[in-house]
Amino acid sequence: MKWRKEWEEELVELRGKGYSYSTIAASLNSKFSCGVTADSVSSKYTRLRNQPKTKQVEYKEYVDGEFFVKEQPKAVSVQEHKILSNGNQSSTIIVAMNEKQQKDPDFLLEAHGFDHTKWLIKTATSNAWQQTPEKTVYQSKIVVAPKVEKFDPDKFLEAIKKTVEIYELKDASIFASDDVLVIPLADMHFGVTKMKDVSFQLNQITTFIKDIGFKKVVIEQVGDLFHSSQMNKAITLNGTEINEIDMVQAVEDAKFFIDSIIESALNAGSEVHVMHTQGNHSGNLEYMFLLYLEARFPMIDVQKNIDYRTAYQLTEHVGIMLAHGDVAKKRLPMLFANEYKDIWSNSLWKEIHFGHFHSEKVVDEGGVIQRQFGTPKKPDDYEQKKWFHYV
Repeated sequence: MKWRKEWEEELVELRGKGYSYSTIAASLNSKFSCGVTADSVSSKYTRLRNQPKTKQVEYKEYVDGEFFVKEQPKAVSVQEHKILSNGNQSSTIIVAMNEKQQKDPDFLLEAHGFDHTKWLIKTATSNAWQQTPEKTVYQSKIVVAPKVEKFDPDKFLEAIKKTVEIYELKDASIFASDDVLVIPLADMHFGVTKMKDVSFQLNQITTFIKDIGFKKVVIEQVGDLFHSSQMNKAITLNGTEINEIDMVQAVEDAKFFIDSIIESALNAGSEVHVMHTQGNHSGNLEYMFLLYLEARFPMIDVQKNIDYRTAYQLTEHVGIMLAHGDVAKKRLPMLFANEYKDIWSNSLWKEIHFGHFHSEKVVDEGGVIQRQFGTPKKPDDYEQKKWFHYV
C-alpha cells in the first residue's frame, strides 16, 4: 500500500502529540478510509524518522551579552535515531555549527528535532566531520530524556482546601454488631475515573454500612488512587507520560468518594481505620491525601506511609498484608512472614491484598489467601489488547 502525503503528515502530527499507534491507526482510517493497522503505522513512522532530511538551522550569535538568532540555510543529515528502552532517545546528525552552538543545549535540541521545552540533554558529543575556511561540519550525537516537572505541593494543597460537596446521609439503623468490614480500594485512578463511574458502587457501600452497622470499618487504599503523580502534568511516578486529565477534579472526586464512606461509617457508630500502600502512578499525591484525611477526620485512625508493603491485625487472629502488586508479587507471602513477624505468627487466617493488574483473582498459596482486586477504571488500549477485565 502506498502512503499518501496527507496520511504521513497526519501520522507525524498525531505521534508528536503522544498518541499511541493504535489510536493513530483508528484516526487515519476514520478520516481517510486508508485501512492501515497499528503495526503498519509504527513501521511507517520509523521510516519517516530515519530518512535523511534537510532543515533550516538556527545560528545564535552572542552580541553585547545577548543571543541573536540568525537563520542560515544549512544541510542537516539525519544518520541515526533510536528510542531507548528507558524512555530516553538518541540521535546522530551531520550539521554545520560554530563553537558557541556546540555548547548551546537549546540549539542542539532543535537541530536534532527536539522541543527544548519538553526534552533535556543527558549527553552530547560533537566530532569534526568536514572543515573548510568558511565552516566546520560536525557529527553531533546526543541522548535526551523527557523533562519531568517536580511535584508542586502548593497546587495540591490548593485543591485539597476546597470545600467538599455536602453528602446527605439518612439516619442509620445501628445494630449491636461485632462484625468488621474491609473496603479495598485498588487502582481507583481518579482523573480517568469520574464520580459518575463509581456512584453506584458508592451507594452500595454506604447503604451496606447503614443497614448492617459494623463495629469496625477498614478502608484499604491499595495504591494508584490518582491516575497522575502531578497536578499540572499527566505523568506517572516513573516519568511515563499519559493522556492529559483534570487533576483538580480528580482530587475533588477522591475527596467526595472517600469522605462519604467515612461519614457513613461514623454515623453508624463504627470505628474507622484507613490503611495504605503506595502505587506506581501517584504515590506522592496519595501521601498528601492521607494528610488531608487525618486533618479532616481527627477521630479516625489513618496509617500514613510511603511504603511498598504494609500489614495490620484486622482481628485477634486475622492478619492482612497490603501491597500494590507492581513489585515482588511472587514473593509477597515470604515477605509477609519476614517483615511482619508478629502479625504473621498471631494470625490463624492470613490474607494478602493487592491490585495493579486491573483484574480480579483469588489464589490460596500454602494457606495464605491472595486477593487481587480489579479497578473501576475503564480499560485503555493496552488493557483491551491484553484482555484485562474491569469491575
